[in-house]
Amino acid sequence: MKFFILLTLLLSSTIVSAKTLSCQSLKKVDGWDGSNTNENVLLSSTIKGKDLVNPVLDGAYKADYVGDLIGKPSTNGKWVKYKYLEDAWCWFSVSLPVDFTTSKKFPGFVDVHCEGYSRDSFEVLCQLK
Repeated sequence: MKFFILLTLLLSSTIVSAKTLSCQSLKKVDGWDGSNTNENVLLSSTIKGKDLVNPVLDGAYKADYVGDLIGKPSTNGKWVKYKYLEDAWCWFSVSLPVDFTTSKKFPGFVDVHCEGYSRDSFEVLCQLK
């Protein structure tokens, strides 16, 4: 019985300690074909260590990819880049500060590369909850 109580406490503390990342572009973004979407880019994800678990890209762009993203530190050591979220025509990478898991609010970037069309980068404001 003591084992089950201890296991329940351990699992509940793990669930409570999970952080959620929430980001929104600083401006409204045009769609992949240049059309006015009148929407922001929205990114949300559960954080496990420094990995993005089941990230969701929504708003002006919507990614179809389902799975975890593992970050790779940049050459200057200040950013972690996560590749790739994707839809039928575009690929999205996310850049966050190396120390983002210790911050409440911080800037980030979503880079968009679309087949035969555009390449763009959007600054996002992120927070951890």
